[in-house]
Amino acid sequence: LLPAEGDLLEMLRDPHLETRRYAVFALGQLAAPVQRAMGPLLQLLMDGDASIREAAAYTLGRLKPGGSEPIDALSKALEDGNPDVARAAALALAQWGPAAARAIPDLLKAVQGGETDPWQYPVYALGRIGAEAVPAYGSSSRWQVSAVAASPRSVARSARHASSGSAMNGGIRDEPAS
Repeated sequence: LLPAEGDLLEMLRDPHLETRRYAVFALGQLAAPVQRAMGPLLQLLMDGDASIREAAAYTLGRLKPGGSEPIDALSKALEDGNPDVARAAALALAQWGPAAARAIPDLLKAVQGGETDPWQYPVYALGRIGAEAVPAYGSSSRWQVSAVAASPRSVARSARHASSGSAMNGGIRDEPAS
């Protein structure tokens, strides 16, 4: 049984790491989006602890509270030095689907940079954004898309093929755009 919404929001400010982490994940399990949680969750994307930032990104993806502010914050989190946080931000943007179209430039940057996180998660997010992402992704200097990956499993499979030097599955080819 989860605590009440108000209790969870209060727990987000608790000084104990485990209490904050529990509250963030519990908010993501509520049946209805909690608009009042957006501000605290956005603040937690800048928490000093990476596990809290990761949990906040995950929860913003589950709640999809609306507006451009969460998408902008998740886009910024793609650059987090912790790969788990960057991955959670990409997966959260994927949950937003076409509503996250404003994140396309940052997702492309994550695909091209790929220093802290494998590029497959931003690719998955681009695929969930949909057709609007394909022209931008296809013009990328590093990768070309014939059809964007449809699931995390096919993205992960594609990444394994790419890292082994073989041709990629899922409509993504390991070759520079022409």
